[in-house]
Amino acid sequence: MSKTGDGKWYSYQEKIPNDEIGYLITNYNNMVNRMSELINEVYLTELDKKKEELARQKAEFQAMQAQINPHFLYNTLDAVNSYTLLNKKDSVSSIVDSLADMFRYAVKSPLELVKLKDEQNNVSNYLTIQKYRLGAIPEIIWEIDAYRENQILRLTLQPIIENCFKHAFIDGIEPYHKIRISANSINDEFYLTVEDNGIGTSFEINNFKFDSDQQGIGLPNVSKRIQLIFGTDYGLTISSKPECGTIVSIKIPLLE
Repeated sequence: MSKTGDGKWYSYQEKIPNDEIGYLITNYNNMVNRMSELINEVYLTELDKKKEELARQKAEFQAMQAQINPHFLYNTLDAVNSYTLLNKKDSVSSIVDSLADMFRYAVKSPLELVKLKDEQNNVSNYLTIQKYRLGAIPEIIWEIDAYRENQILRLTLQPIIENCFKHAFIDGIEPYHKIRISANSINDEFYLTVEDNGIGTSFEINNFKFDSDQQGIGLPNVSKRIQLIFGTDYGLTISSKPECGTIVSIKIPLLE
């Protein structure tokens, strides 16, 4: 028992007599065991907190890494150079303004809640740059008017739109290509859907859900950030058919 005063919790291991001293020893052992349990609980709780904080920091870093993509930045600056050589000052100004707005938006925490209209504006900046870079972009259809003031996580939509450019329209943009962004709510849940009519996947995918353990700086990162904030009942699901396009659905709590 004397070691307890030094912060070392040892229970009495010898044979316990069946008298008042034995009663004290039994209660002492119960106290020591409970203290050990509490210390372990506190340690595990702190460990879980540190793991969660590391996961949050990693998700934030990956989201920002995706926004400051060297390939995207190089291509954008190359477009700026080309329009500068052609003396198209208005085009250069539009590209630079859009890129600056995107970076200003990206440097804030990607775990922060923003209004859907802010996400729409960030996507519009991305699309402006892509139009100058590629010469054409798909028709963009927004069906979100009733929900523009609703809250979602920062940097949710743009990575999904970028995914369309990377995978849905890899053979170039055709006049019939479209991206539709729609919003609706059911009870206390809010749904955003991004649908393209690109090439789809090589095999059919039905409601594949990204889990919090998947790695990546694109769609997996968006889903991971949603789950860090709202829990594993929420996140991204994806459905796709060859030659029919892809649908990415976002599910979060309804936050008005």
